[in-house]
Amino acid sequence: MMDSLKKKMFFHGNFESAADWAFLSEEWSIFPLWDFLKKENFNSWDEVILALKELLMKADVSEVAGYSLGGRLLLGLIDKGFKVKSYEFFSTHPGLTSEDSKNARIWSDLKWKEKVLNSDWTELHREWNSQEIFVNSFKPYDTFKGLEQYRSEIAQAFDVLSLGRMPDFQAIKFPKDAKVQWVCGQHDHKFRALGESFCKQHPKINYLLAFNQSHRMPLFIKDVL
Repeated sequence: MMDSLKKKMFFHGNFESAADWAFLSEEWSIFPLWDFLKKENFNSWDEVILALKELLMKADVSEVAGYSLGGRLLLGLIDKGFKVKSYEFFSTHPGLTSEDSKNARIWSDLKWKEKVLNSDWTELHREWNSQEIFVNSFKPYDTFKGLEQYRSEIAQAFDVLSLGRMPDFQAIKFPKDAKVQWVCGQHDHKFRALGESFCKQHPKINYLLAFNQSHRMPLFIKDVL
């Protein structure tokens, strides 16, 4: 896996694959998250992040970008001391701030885990994309059906990479000399509010509002990258 990684690395969201982001410039590698999770049976958020950090450091990656779940992975890497010259975050949650909200999210994600393992794949696709967060978003990806081979890995992500298991990164310290950009969709009201609040706490971040975009905005991301 390491030999194929380029200096610029993009991390996709849940229920996505590298094929969904193949339109990005050839300068970018799309991290093969499900193949990465398939290699080991990770039992915690920290285990995943530390293994990911080790892999990326060996590959000498210099720029990273992440969408949704991918952005949360980048925050985890920064928290563990992973330093590159540029970070790009898209539609990223900086972390839940109370134990009650974390526990509620873990419970919700464990329900999704069970659905991923046992539900009809087409119906699961419909249910996932009918969530309020995807209203006015870019249409669902046509490659979703091919993800069925990764049921176990996607289910694992809902468990060990749940937002409820992720630390609260509101007070995270970004590398001193790094470029950091945080992008939220204009119509992604929940994540826009989270992003604006987070960036006020971190003045060095370049906050970018993606006009006429919602949570899922692949073509806008392509233009930015």
